Amino acid sequence: MSEPDLQQKIDAFSELGNEMRKAAGLLNRSHARDGEGSGGGGHSGDDDHSGGGDGSGGGGHSGDSDTRGGEPPSVKGHNPGVQSLLDSVEQSRAHNPWFTTRETSRALDALGRMLQKDKLESWAGRYKKQLQEPRVSKTVAVIMAGNIPLVGFHDFMCVLMAGHRFLGKLSSQDPVLPVTVARMLTRHAPGLEKFIEFTSAQVDSGDAEAVIATGSDNTARYFEFRFGDKPRIIRKNRNSTAVISGREPEAVLGALGEDVFSYFGLGCRSVSHLLIPEDFDLSRLVEAWAPFSPITSHPKYRNNLIYQRALFNLKDQPFTDAGCCLLTESAQTASPVSVVHYSRYRHFSDAGAFLMANKDRLQCVVAAGDFLPDNAKTLLPGESQQPGPADYADGVDTMDFLLRFS
Repeated sequence: MSEPDLQQKIDAFSELGNEMRKAAGLLNRSHARDGEGSGGGGHSGDDDHSGGGDGSGGGGHSGDSDTRGGEPPSVKGHNPGVQSLLDSVEQSRAHNPWFTTRETSRALDALGRMLQKDKLESWAGRYKKQLQEPRVSKTVAVIMAGNIPLVGFHDFMCVLMAGHRFLGKLSSQDPVLPVTVARMLTRHAPGLEKFIEFTSAQVDSGDAEAVIATGSDNTARYFEFRFGDKPRIIRKNRNSTAVISGREPEAVLGALGEDVFSYFGLGCRSVSHLLIPEDFDLSRLVEAWAPFSPITSHPKYRNNLIYQRALFNLKDQPFTDAGCCLLTESAQTASPVSVVHYSRYRHFSDAGAFLMANKDRLQCVVAAGDFLPDNAKTLLPGESQQPGPADYADGVDTMDFLLRFS
């Protein structure tokens, strides 16, 4: 069976996205029936695939909703793909306590929105000329991270859309969901299974002709050493920051909480640092983020919060206890789980200078106004966890890389 053509791949990924959102909707309704969790959570995961909205509506997410057992919801009509995904969510939750059902459903809904057919066609159209050129398929090793559910999905999609063979090194923190999603995809695009392989073993330089690896600053040096002779994308630590003008209404500050607390703050698109005016009253954030307090019911998050609070007290380091997190002044864009750093600025130009100085450490910048320099691309509060197909990690165009080296 021959490789599916570009349109067949687009259709297959779009159908996969529909199934992801169907699964997210079922998981969310299961939470509502069981009384698990509180607050809106933002994403709907319903059966409407027409797009629209960023899913950032107010309300927090529950931390403890997924620490109990229970059967995963069932799919009426016996959709085998959706049911296999629901089962995998349950397995992942048991394997990795950070992959709560609510947070995994959040990831599924965000991916489902990204995979809407019109978005995929518009994205692929940017590379129409390159995609039409004849090429020889090569093996691309993708060393996947596991900090949030399905964090390596975009690389998986890019490799296949570019016509290459995907060799995925599974993270020990996320060994189930990527394999399930790949199987679901190949049901919609027979023949694509020949281009997909997963492994839990170490990937060596001779196993692939190009490499995409995501990790920390330390592992990046290791990857550079191992794969220095290959075309490669090596990603390091990244975090995100938000710029607050002080004029935002409470609803906007509440939406910013989605950027801070989604995935427990573990994602590179999670806001871990704030730029605030020198006279900004932090009590506004304490009030606006009160709906996110159920996050402290999650045992691992709560333990981090207790530890960091004790550490600050021991070091006599000033902080503001927001209940759901600790706010402390620091220019570091990366922060520990349950801690949000902030820096005060006098003029907007100072905030812009901070962003420029830290551009290589930032994945996203969130801001509610257009007061920043034109070269500071920003997202609205609540949007950082809703990337589109063209929102490439570290600003490196993965598709262009994959199409150039072939």
